[in-house]
Amino acid sequence: MAIDAMNAGKDVWLEPPLALSIEESQQVQSAANSLKRVLQLGCHQIHEQRYRQAQELLNEGAIGQVLAVHLSAATNSIAGKWNEYVEEEASLHTVNWEKWQGPAVKRPFSAERLFRWRKYWDYSGGLATEAVLYKLAPMLNILKTPPPVRVSATGGIFVQKDREVPDMFSMAVEYTDFQLTVSASTASEGLQQFSGDAIYGNLGTITFTPNSVQVKAERIWEPKLPGSKRGVHVFETAEAETFNEHFTDFLDAVRARRQPAAGVDFGMQLMTRVLLAVDSYRESRMRLYDWHIRRTTDKPQPRVGYEGNGKNHPEGKKRRAQPVAPAGLEGATVSGSPRMIFSRREFTSLALAAGAFAATKPNSRWHGVQVGVITYSFRAMPSSSAEDTLRHILDCGLSGIELMSNVAESFAGASAGLRFGGPRGAMTPERQAAMNEAAEETRAWRLAVKMDRFKALRRMYEDAGVKIYAFKLPPAMAMSDAEYDYIWNVAETLGANHITMELPTDDALLQRVAEYAAKRKLWIAFHTHGQGGQSGFDKALAASTHTALNLDVGHYYGVNGESPVPVIEKYHARIASLHLKDRQGPGAATDKKGRGGPNMPWGQGETPLREILQTMKKHKYKFPASIEYEYDTPAGSDVLAEVKKCVAYCKDALG
Repeated sequence: MAIDAMNAGKDVWLEPPLALSIEESQQVQSAANSLKRVLQLGCHQIHEQRYRQAQELLNEGAIGQVLAVHLSAATNSIAGKWNEYVEEEASLHTVNWEKWQGPAVKRPFSAERLFRWRKYWDYSGGLATEAVLYKLAPMLNILKTPPPVRVSATGGIFVQKDREVPDMFSMAVEYTDFQLTVSASTASEGLQQFSGDAIYGNLGTITFTPNSVQVKAERIWEPKLPGSKRGVHVFETAEAETFNEHFTDFLDAVRARRQPAAGVDFGMQLMTRVLLAVDSYRESRMRLYDWHIRRTTDKPQPRVGYEGNGKNHPEGKKRRAQPVAPAGLEGATVSGSPRMIFSRREFTSLALAAGAFAATKPNSRWHGVQVGVITYSFRAMPSSSAEDTLRHILDCGLSGIELMSNVAESFAGASAGLRFGGPRGAMTPERQAAMNEAAEETRAWRLAVKMDRFKALRRMYEDAGVKIYAFKLPPAMAMSDAEYDYIWNVAETLGANHITMELPTDDALLQRVAEYAAKRKLWIAFHTHGQGGQSGFDKALAASTHTALNLDVGHYYGVNGESPVPVIEKYHARIASLHLKDRQGPGAATDKKGRGGPNMPWGQGETPLREILQTMKKHKYKFPASIEYEYDTPAGSDVLAEVKKCVAYCKDALG
């Protein structure tokens, strides 16, 4: 029905599930994207304030690294939606039974099936699609989880023998660094009363009630955690308000021709997890799904860093070194070491991961010009893990990358709180304090982490045919020399020949990073936005023999309205890499930040990208050119499709 409606030119509000199989869900997703229709799932729970507050707490690092999530959904009722009233007048004479069954298996007429359809596999996924789905949706929305490693489910018909679907059902979704479990029942309400929803971290736990969020610190950390991270946070919210917000989001999406919060791509992620669990229960086996090829598989996906090496267990007085507590928590008792090194078993896992990626190695060096991408281009993808980022790079046929710090540090074991700092919003004293604390925790983690993880990351990428030629982690004036050491150590370990940062406006910062780059003999390359013209470049390059340009040709043209080609030819010996994007010039309407013409789909702007690439080819310049996908995704398309268009543009331009 949803596909028929979209074929008729209609946008669709679809009550979950998206479909009853992964294949049918993909058909709905493909139809929505190809027909450029707006489709929203009716999961209005994602707008509840308690989940928004939980997301803010997670971003603050209030519970540290997320280790596990547990959810429950339960009822125990004689009536209710599982036992709807059966109309006595229902018969083949009053019901179009053939049409009602649709594509389901054809059965003899049954009023029981007609009114109590949730009990039967032909029309329902049971508890998974009628209860679990609604609990999973808001968690998936706030956690921004990567694709799962594997999904399994158990349960049975223990009490209510009048159905095909289970009355007790549990599912587990495993990721590379945490797990999610859901327990559901129609035979015992106690699951929901006494086993509520919770997110467990290594520093504390977030629990939920219908109108509150509670953060409870782990006992060993509680004395050191700020009071703002303990206690109960209560937010009153009405069901109608969340539904109205969800409905308004749908209408706004229809007007703007964009995907709503619970759009078809989000729905596909949700349904894949739920339907894998249904398959696991019905087939009595663990289910695996390869997001790269978009289908279920019997081949286990690599679980990089999943297993430990036994070296983080306490050894009493024989302990080799005193473990380090997170910054600000010194004095609390900690068991274990702050960072594991790689065992032979872990390196075997990494080798398997590389093998999974290495079936066909890409080569995006065309006519001597290396074309790559910056990980910022994939910022809207569901996961920014190193493994999924590598999949995206390979999917786009690229062999080079400017790697941003969040991807690398996540792989190395940094928690979300460490990587992303404090919450967004107005700079209140509380927010400033949270940001300061996050910065201190980040500093402590960086000074404790070993380089083994970054070595493994480099190996995984290079074994797959991808060269990390640049690393982006901007040095700041407030950083210590030890933190500068960390940045350059990571870059060297990853095999990058330059570090990128924004062109400093502070002369003291420029001089400091320039001197440090010369000391380490590894370029610091300055990314350019609208900061002046060639005079600014001359100043930056004169600061040291190891300063360079990370020249953004789109920004240069968008602000100055001049071709970057003469600039490239003049400074080619001091260009470490380019950023490619298409923009209109300053005479057009300005971009969202008021800095020159807006970003455009490639070929629709005014930046002379083709001439720039031909110049690199003609002069045999060795520096790479990174695709930076920054224009708005057109309706009906997605990030990977647009990046692939940019790749095709480069290949065509180079002939």
